[in-house]
Amino acid sequence: MPDEVALAVNGAGGDDPLSVALEVESKDIILEPPTPELAAYESFVRWLLGSSLEELTAISDTIPFTTSVLGPDDLDSTDNGLCNKANSVKSDRNARPQFESLSHAQFARAEAEGDLEAIADLISIARREFSGIDEKLLDIEEERDNSKERIALLEARIVKHLQDRDLAIAEKYTTEKQIEEAELFNSQQPQRSNSSSLLGFLRLTDRKGSTSSNYSEKDVERFQKEVADIKVATALAKTELDAYYYRLRQLEKKCAAVKFEIAQASALEDDLKANLEQLAREKKQSVAKLHQISIFSAEASARLR
Repeated sequence: MPDEVALAVNGAGGDDPLSVALEVESKDIILEPPTPELAAYESFVRWLLGSSLEELTAISDTIPFTTSVLGPDDLDSTDNGLCNKANSVKSDRNARPQFESLSHAQFARAEAEGDLEAIADLISIARREFSGIDEKLLDIEEERDNSKERIALLEARIVKHLQDRDLAIAEKYTTEKQIEEAELFNSQQPQRSNSSSLLGFLRLTDRKGSTSSNYSEKDVERFQKEVADIKVATALAKTELDAYYYRLRQLEKKCAAVKFEIAQASALEDDLKANLEQLAREKKQSVAKLHQISIFSAEASARLR
C-alpha cells in the first residue's frame, strides 16, 4: 500500500519535492499494529486508507479485504478471558435459587429482609453492650485504684499499730520492772525501819535527843501509793494493748476483705474481656451474614425485575 501511493504520486509529479514529501508522509501514515489483537484489523485499515471515495461508497457482494490475519490458536487465546467470564456468569446464574412463582420470590425476599432486620437489631444490641462494657471497665479500674489506696492506707495503719504495740510492750516491761523493784523495796522496809530505830535510839542516847531515820511511815505509805498507781497504769496499758490487738485484727480482716474484692473485680474484668471478644466475633459473623443476605436480596430484586 505505501509503495502504490508513492508510485501514484510520482506518476503525477515526477521528481517534484512535493511528491517526495507525499511519499514520505504516506509511508509514515500506516504503521505496524502495536498489539497482536489490533493486527486483526490491519487489512481493514489498509483498505480504508488506500481506497478512493467511489470504492468506499460502492456496494459490493464480496468483502474487499481479508477478515482476519490471526490463526485459530490466536483467536482462542484472545477469547479465552471472555469465555471464562461467560462460563462464570453462567455458573453463577445456575447456582442462584429458582423460584416457582412470584409469590415464592416475594416470600423469600420478605424472609431475607426479616433476617436482615434481626441482624441489624443484634448489631445495635452488641454496640450498646460494647459501650456499656467500656463504662464497666472504667468503673472496675477506678474501684481497683480505690482499693489499692485503701490497702496502702490499711497497711500504714497496721504498721503504726505494730509500732504502738511494741512501744506498749516496752512500757509494760518497764512498769513490771518498776513494780518488782518497789515490791522488793517494800519487803525490805521493816528491816530497815527496825535498824533505823535502833540506830536512832543509840544516837538518841549518845547525842541527847537527836533522832535520825531513813524512811518514815509517810514514806512507806507514799511508796505503797506509788506501787498502786503503777499497778493501775499497768492495767490500763494492758487494756490499751488488748484494744490495739483487737483493732489490728479488725484491720487485718478489712485488708483480707479488700483483697477478696480486688480478686473478684479482676475476675469480673476477665469475664468482661472474654464477653467483649465474644461480641466482637459475633459482630464479624453478623456482618458477614448481613453481606450475604444483601447479595441475595439484590439478586432476588434483579430477578423480580
